[in-house]
Amino acid sequence: MFTKKKLDSYFYKTKGFYIFFIPVKVPYKQIYSLADSAGLKKKEAFGPIFERGSLFGSGWIGVEVEKPSDNRQDVIHVAGDFETYEHKGPYKNIGKACQKIRKERPSSKEFYNMYMDDPDKVRPDDLRTLIFFR
Repeated sequence: MFTKKKLDSYFYKTKGFYIFFIPVKVPYKQIYSLADSAGLKKKEAFGPIFERGSLFGSGWIGVEVEKPSDNRQDVIHVAGDFETYEHKGPYKNIGKACQKIRKERPSSKEFYNMYMDDPDKVRPDDLRTLIFFR
């Protein structure tokens, strides 16, 4: 059910607003152009979106970028060992998956979502999200 993964990546990030880990006001469609406008080089032309949601309130979404040459407030470095869980199904159900993880791993305090599919191209029941936690 859970697997282990190592992560060592830089992400351009911008704010989002969440209720029960469900994105309410999040600029998913603009994240790639926002990274371009910030002058950052993306790792992939259309790579997965990485996100740190919240139970209620502010979080952020981002895309993986090359390590910037200077210290930037809009780039976060996420590194270390994580456990992962692959959620398959509508993105609106990610909150339920996070609750399940919290019950099974109550010491976990840090959660990230990696959206693997484009919802404009994949049916909701087939969407995949990799949840990183530790």
